[in-house]
Amino acid sequence: MALALVKLLITGLSTVIGYASVVVFKGAAVLVVLLLRVIQLPGFVGSLLLAAVRAGVVKAVVAAFAAAGKAVSLAADSATEAWRAAVSSNSTAAAALAQAAMGRPEALLAAAGEVAAFAWEVAKQTASNSTATFLYAVRFVARHARA
Repeated sequence: MALALVKLLITGLSTVIGYASVVVFKGAAVLVVLLLRVIQLPGFVGSLLLAAVRAGVVKAVVAAFAAAGKAVSLAADSATEAWRAAVSSNSTAAAALAQAAMGRPEALLAAAGEVAAFAWEVAKQTASNSTATFLYAVRFVARHARA
């Protein structure tokens, strides 16, 4: 049970990191292309439009970060409450696991090895996904930034 909770926590963290990299890299790529297109507009109209877009982007970024902060705070609070509930409800299971591990330390080492191997695989996959998202964003900017 405790092993499943640790795996769930690691998987959840990996998912959050993956989505954050998608938002950051793809969002930055779209904003760079948008700003390059806006800069290409001629004269005073372009300047006015750029100022309006900049103000809108600043407001949107502020609102997005505020919403993301609230979402992360809410998720952290929910995760903390869920963890507390799981720990309190599984205290007897943890005591039984500790007693069983005292008699068989190899079982505890095997479980720790399994968690470490799972965490390593998840970390590799998360890094691979973030790299792919970054490369997509770079290609997107290179393809759409041409005049």
